[in-house]
Amino acid sequence: MNIGTGSQISVLSDSWFEGPGIEARPLTADSYLLVGAALCGGAAYAALEHFFREYAAAAGGKDQPQYGIMQSFLTAPRGSAQDWQIRTTFSGTRENPKDTGSVTGIRLDNFHPAAMIRGVLNGMVRELHDLYRVIQSGTGITRTRLIASGNGIRKNSALQDILQECFGMKPEIEQHEEEAAFGAALFAHSALSQNESA
Repeated sequence: MNIGTGSQISVLSDSWFEGPGIEARPLTADSYLLVGAALCGGAAYAALEHFFREYAAAAGGKDQPQYGIMQSFLTAPRGSAQDWQIRTTFSGTRENPKDTGSVTGIRLDNFHPAAMIRGVLNGMVRELHDLYRVIQSGTGITRTRLIASGNGIRKNSALQDILQECFGMKPEIEQHEEEAAFGAALFAHSALSQNESA
């Protein structure tokens, strides 16, 4: 699982499989990564921050990042009100680029920023979980570990909790930051080592 600006879920498989929203990417001679990627992904949370920032500036506040305030809502006691149900397909989906997001489940007792913020985080995770279910139902693969990467996960403990609740397992956060760059460097090192030994 990776959630940064974008987001995707990848499952190692020894057989080729593609389904709605899922593509098979060759990994080794006899293995594949089955990948489901959200078009909006972590950018949904950034869009929400921009929404709050725009309102704050219009109300006379400073035009400055709102992530800290959003985090304070997430760490406050939740109470009994339900989160909003937000579908975070704000950029469509791979199957339907014209698709849109949606918001439901709003009532007077949960008409609060925290319910909206959590709703966006829930929606981001639910979209990836739905893609994982396509892989699971099409291959029978069941995983017992959730390896997580990306600053969207690393810097947001509430998102980590939602991942654990949705997938039923605690996310294992990669120790190296900027995982894509680190992986590219490892790949380059491996390729150079193989050329030198050839």
